[in-house]
Amino acid sequence: MKQKKFLIAAIGLSLIAPSIFAQTFVAGGLQYTIDGDSAVVKANSKADESITIPDSVEYSDGETQKKYAVKGIAASGFFGCTKLKDIVLPKTLTNIGRAAFWNCKSLEEIDIPESVTAINPAVFTACRSIKRISAGKNLKYIEPGSFMQCTSLDNIEIPGENPYFKAEGGTVYTKDGETLLAHAGSAESFAIPQGVKTIANSAFWYCENLKAVTLPTSLTTIEKDAFNGSGLSTVSIPQSVETIGDMAFAYCKSLDTVKVWWTNPPTIALATFQNNAKTLITPAGTTETYKKTMGWNMFQNITEPTGIESIKAAGKTLNILPQKGMIELESLSFQGKIRIFSATGESMQVITLKRGSKTVCSLSAGIYIIDADGISAMKAAVK
Repeated sequence: MKQKKFLIAAIGLSLIAPSIFAQTFVAGGLQYTIDGDSAVVKANSKADESITIPDSVEYSDGETQKKYAVKGIAASGFFGCTKLKDIVLPKTLTNIGRAAFWNCKSLEEIDIPESVTAINPAVFTACRSIKRISAGKNLKYIEPGSFMQCTSLDNIEIPGENPYFKAEGGTVYTKDGETLLAHAGSAESFAIPQGVKTIANSAFWYCENLKAVTLPTSLTTIEKDAFNGSGLSTVSIPQSVETIGDMAFAYCKSLDTVKVWWTNPPTIALATFQNNAKTLITPAGTTETYKKTMGWNMFQNITEPTGIESIKAAGKTLNILPQKGMIELESLSFQGKIRIFSATGESMQVITLKRGSKTVCSLSAGIYIIDADGISAMKAAVK
């Protein structure tokens, strides 16, 4: 009886084996796995400098030979292929697996075919040499962290007919421009355009080159991990911001100073500024409130403005002294154009300063944004 049961089990296993154990084979130096009527590709070993993945491959099981369209790149398919510089993807491709090109540190550019609708998590993480990524008009999803540590990526291309996204340089926005989804590249400073309301989850995650960012007064939401691990040294968070997500500024090892404008601190998680909570500058008369508020009280030093603020632009220093009805500008080493904007983004004045000079700008009471040659900016309050 036991022998009969064993025989039945063996027959059953032989019948289902083809559906359980997918056929894997090597062709043209790449490894393919049959998945139904198509094939999924991955590196067979450490990849060459240049690879072209064909639209289809042929496979024989010993009885019949069949052609399979190459529709997928396996998860981690080319992970750690550090010599890979150039890869041509097939037009038949529909899916690029998670972390497919992680740490392909020599990869310089890539064209994603129109048939691919999603950029999955960590697909290009640590591709430090990649300068250009081109995606198609059918792209619908860009997962958080897709371009993490792409420190040379200054050009993301998305065609204008794409109904979901638009790209400018190394930055991707939703089509309406209200959400900044992803940022990468070599620039040390970046001014987020007026009109952006949300910085998405992990948008600036590990942007190690980024030292300074200007946040617009249209901004209301900074999602979790937005600037986690970035190179920021200082940041001024506008009063318009209502929500800051967990770990939004965590592990920013160079972040020395955070300036805020709320008289009533918004609720944040304990880990929002984890591992870098140094100096917090708050509005006059609010220091004690911040010291008693969870999350904000993690800062080592909570203080109020001293009166004179400084902007550093390209290593040059400009001092700013807001006074009653005016702002005094003193150039210590800065030389260039100073643009003054209202809190709503309206251009108020443009001044050209020479190195070592001073000037006074008459302004009515209010909050102003002082922009130094488009490189760095800060807010100033005129009484």
